[in-house]
Amino acid sequence: MAAEKMHDIHSYPLEENFLIHSAEEGRLYILNATGNFILERLKTDRSLPEVARDLARHYGVPYETALDDIDRAITEWKRIGLLPGCMPGRVHCGIPPNQSKPVDVTRYYQLPGLRFSVRYDREFMERECRPRLSAIETSAPGGLDAEFEIRSDDTMWSVTLNGRELSRTNSPNEVRIDLLMGILTSFHRGIRIMAMIHAGVVACGGKALILPATTQGGKSTLTAALIHAGYRYLSDDTAPIDGPSGLVFPFPLGLSLRPGSWPVLNGMFPELKNHKALEPPYEEVKVMPLPRAWTIFEPLAVSTLVFPVRGPGKANELQRLSLTEAMVQLSEAGFWVPLQGGHIPRFLEWMRPIPCYRLEYSSLGAAVSLITRLSP
Repeated sequence: MAAEKMHDIHSYPLEENFLIHSAEEGRLYILNATGNFILERLKTDRSLPEVARDLARHYGVPYETALDDIDRAITEWKRIGLLPGCMPGRVHCGIPPNQSKPVDVTRYYQLPGLRFSVRYDREFMERECRPRLSAIETSAPGGLDAEFEIRSDDTMWSVTLNGRELSRTNSPNEVRIDLLMGILTSFHRGIRIMAMIHAGVVACGGKALILPATTQGGKSTLTAALIHAGYRYLSDDTAPIDGPSGLVFPFPLGLSLRPGSWPVLNGMFPELKNHKALEPPYEEVKVMPLPRAWTIFEPLAVSTLVFPVRGPGKANELQRLSLTEAMVQLSEAGFWVPLQGGHIPRFLEWMRPIPCYRLEYSSLGAAVSLITRLSP
């Protein structure tokens, strides 16, 4: 195994484990100490027998056992895509530009202090991006502060801001992230994004609570219930963390609520009954704007991360997580850290002092009560 093929794999201490970053694949993994010992030696020019002898001496095991352990580790790392070029069946979600209907559509949006537009040249990408922004959509305003475009050729998408290309990719998911980052950095001109977490964000007592969860994991419903209980709103879907300050910045695009949430929240927000869902071909959601009085627009320090997991029969309880356990939960929820510039160790240092909990619940009221006990 050529060491030069592994120079983009980096290792960072994580309690008794190690966070492994594969820059080529843009993924994060967690290995125990033995796995990291093997990986670090594979990154040198040592042969597999030499690595096996090192492992046998270090852990006091027979050479044959060490060699078998290395073979099993390499097989597993190839399966999960840790080793360069070994990502199994990696595909980009969505369709390539040349398979999407050409359009020329411009949408206009407004946040406090920012008026901007997004122009699309393919129907697919307009359908993918519009729902997230629909709560702040407006008629064409005069004097735009920023003009975004999502352009395409036969195989690639690009995001531009005022004619300047921000990114080029064949992944529609990366296009959405790049567009959101462009909007964020235009809305908060001083932000230097260290990380973006797929999470709801609310505030109480001048501190922010971040609720990372998977898509359709219930974070928007829980975010809405906490707002009804008196919390202030920062974001429904994206928690941007500023590197220099460690603060979470607000991104108040509106609450995106799927049909399963509507009966639960109608009693809390009577206006939701009259709020129209997006029509096909968009996903069936109601994107509900919130009054400015309920929203916080300045960045806040983070008090807690709570990972909600809902389901019938779930015990209504909070479980404190170690940093390693929290990173596993974050990986499942979805988060993005820039690959360059030392952001990953800084993100780990940011996470280290923040209390993290897993919240399992079947009752929304019980979930709100448990979270309220954590509030500063």
